Amino acid sequence: VFDDKRRKIRELKRKYRKVSNTVSEPIGDPLAKDKVISVVHDRTSEMDLLLSLFSSAAYHYRNKDVLVPAPGLPISELRCRLDGIPDLRESNFENHHLSLLDYVLQISQQKFDVSCISYDEFIENVDESEYKILDWMVPMCVYKLDFDCDESLLHLKHKYGSVTGFHGSSLENIHSILHNGLDTDYGNEKSLYGDGIYLAEGNCLNDIHNVVDR
Repeated sequence: VFDDKRRKIRELKRKYRKVSNTVSEPIGDPLAKDKVISVVHDRTSEMDLLLSLFSSAAYHYRNKDVLVPAPGLPISELRCRLDGIPDLRESNFENHHLSLLDYVLQISQQKFDVSCISYDEFIENVDESEYKILDWMVPMCVYKLDFDCDESLLHLKHKYGSVTGFHGSSLENIHSILHNGLDTDYGNEKSLYGDGIYLAEGNCLNDIHNVVDR
């Protein structure tokens, strides 16, 4: 019964995704093109992160599940566009490249703001008892995401308080997680305590789940 319910939920989500997909239209206005190029050049590191997460989901064999949201393009055409995108520091973008970059920017700006911060700034704002890192694991880039929090969630936080939980996942899942939250509909038969969202008190345990396959 539970598996049948999960299957129906997946079907509804896929149906909704097909309805809500937005095709990335060509950008005809020269000023609009210059604006997209300007944003990409001013925030190259942030754009590189968003595009990498988007691409990882697009190239994964489960792209129908992890590339959510997605433009209304056949996956083969989408991959061709991604393959042709030049170095983000350059200016020789084709129109279809700009429309795709603009799409990735637009869907992200509707949900959160991303910024690249220094590792020292990151360390100053975390509890060392929760976050431990070895010298050889120091990241090259640290990204901060600010979400527009729902008022009802803020009310619950004020009423009950909050805790910090660490969750690790493969790279192809991050695009969907950032836009849709953690999904409990996808169980794992290897899960020790059954279906659900697993969070850790510190980062050491969940780091083993941060798998990068490309």
